[in-house]
Amino acid sequence: MNQTQYNNAQLSTEEQHIIAKSVETIDNWNNLCQYGVSIAMSNDTDIQYIQGASNQLKTTSVSMRNNVNILKTKLSNYNIHC
Repeated sequence: MNQTQYNNAQLSTEEQHIIAKSVETIDNWNNLCQYGVSIAMSNDTDIQYIQGASNQLKTTSVSMRNNVNILKTKLSNYNIHC
């Protein structure tokens, strides 16, 4: 592409402004949709149940890891290694 073709291919200031505003509008709608979906999901009883069950599983997992470490320590005192 030569310089003349390049200059002719450039967008006008008005076209650049329209594109910038369009991108801004799309971004705003995207943010609004994501925010709306997260609110709708957080109010859903099934989602609330899943979040509660997930938290309970995390707590149980940590507790089990701690108990396994305690048991390993006790067994190592008897020279039993797992």
